[in-house]
Amino acid sequence: MLALDELVRKEGIDVLFDTVFCRPVMKDGSCQGVVVENKGGRYGYRGRIVVDTTGDAELLAKAGARCVEGDNWLTYCAYIISLEDVRKAVMEEDIRHAVRYRVWGANRLGERAPEGSRKYAGRDARDITEFIMDGRRHVMSELAFADSKEKALLALPGMAQLRTVRRNRGLYVLREQDACKHFDDSVGSISDFDRPGPVYEIPYRTLIADGMHNIVTAGRSIAAEGEAWEITRVIPPCALTGQAAGVAAALAIEKQCSLRDVPIALLQKRLEAAGVMIHF
Repeated sequence: MLALDELVRKEGIDVLFDTVFCRPVMKDGSCQGVVVENKGGRYGYRGRIVVDTTGDAELLAKAGARCVEGDNWLTYCAYIISLEDVRKAVMEEDIRHAVRYRVWGANRLGERAPEGSRKYAGRDARDITEFIMDGRRHVMSELAFADSKEKALLALPGMAQLRTVRRNRGLYVLREQDACKHFDDSVGSISDFDRPGPVYEIPYRTLIADGMHNIVTAGRSIAAEGEAWEITRVIPPCALTGQAAGVAAALAIEKQCSLRDVPIALLQKRLEAAGVMIHF
């Protein structure tokens, strides 16, 4: 592999779209930059702070950070349209009734798992492909018994519906028993999307990997386990932790400090100014 200096395309902060290969270049616990391959070829990108939002801590794992691996039962979803639903939409004068969102397979605990199904790690191309194809077989088996004039498949997922693949081990691990608990280093408050009642504050420490000076993570790869991982993996918490990671990265550059030394009070102040509820 060529040295990073030979591959550098430009300085500064870059968002890497359409990347099919990404590997960090590490030195003494700091990421000097990343080497990527995409349709344009192979490039090197320098970055003083790196935010891992791969969804499965891919960058952190390749950087040598200690991570925790999860597993997934088969879950698959699709949008279906039928004449019956269209008639209901016309009757109710509400187009939303025309499209039905369906979910097949198991929940996080494996309940309702199809007979003979297995768990999927989702950490390599073969496993992800099998997950997608097994899910599509379940969808098509249901539609096979339907009259093609009565019911049709409208849309399939644009990505594999894997819940938990790999996450940051973190300086703190958020757990279910942390519900309704205050944290001095909270970067935002979230609720449980599946049931009313529990609220969580997300500690900044869950975004930071031990031993990594300038890599912060966000989304479903923050440090959370059990039911807390199930709650933090969905879109609103991902957006919240992504915002926190971005502001923390900017502060680390501004203050010329490591991510662990970012002033928490200032981080919270800037997040609050942007409308984030730090404490419930």
